[in-house]
Amino acid sequence: MSKISPSKPHHCFQPLIPGFLYNFSIPGSFLKYIAGRGEDNGEEIVILRDKREINWYIKMDGYHFKDGWKNFCKENNLQVGDFVVLKHQGQLIFDVLIFDPTACEREYRSFTQSSKLITSSSDLHANISSSIPKKMKGMKKKQQEEDKVPSNEEVRFKPSGHPYWLAVNKSGYLTWGGVPIPKAFAAENGLRKRSCEMILTDEKGKSWPMTLRHANSSGTTYIGCWRRFHEAIGLNIGDHLVFELLDDGEKPVIKFHSKSQLHSI
Repeated sequence: MSKISPSKPHHCFQPLIPGFLYNFSIPGSFLKYIAGRGEDNGEEIVILRDKREINWYIKMDGYHFKDGWKNFCKENNLQVGDFVVLKHQGQLIFDVLIFDPTACEREYRSFTQSSKLITSSSDLHANISSSIPKKMKGMKKKQQEEDKVPSNEEVRFKPSGHPYWLAVNKSGYLTWGGVPIPKAFAAENGLRKRSCEMILTDEKGKSWPMTLRHANSSGTTYIGCWRRFHEAIGLNIGDHLVFELLDDGEKPVIKFHSKSQLHSI
């Protein structure tokens, strides 16, 4: 493969979805612009260069960002709903632009003296062997608690024979604008990698036109247009939700149940 000239950089645009701290990657299709790089290349160090001309050294395994990525996100205050633009400058060097959910470029914050920046490959390797594993363990535990879904008994839901999944309404769904479908459920019920129109029916039988989308960076399929639906029917953060798949055809149909109706069943 011929080397891509730095004078003609290519861009990669990635939205940050729930779980991005531990599951962020460069699209596989973008690797063709990186000379000699493929999905099976193993671990290498990439350099992310922000507008302050600070270099961030990140371990990349295949096309997945690993050690150093979480620290970059923390120091730049990245949130679900933000967008990251990576501008390839040759080799494994990328200029980074960060935009908030309104498409405005995010202001960079000042660093505190207590912040430890990983700005060299030696810093990265030292950090890998010491503080990162401990911090990741705590973050994963917190993430697991936040991602805990209710049981049938907790929501008093009686299955009707259709496949379904349970969820807890989160503020991140509003920021991101979508509700993720569990990967196993999507794969087992023909929704994986789908990108199409769909119908969501509410408790009163009203049909809402929605979208089914797939995020290549994480492999997650999700229900889009969630904010409009959320506001229209008056949902609250923390409500228990159930989604029943009634039809997995060309335009999937999913029946929605909220906490108030579930408790009356």
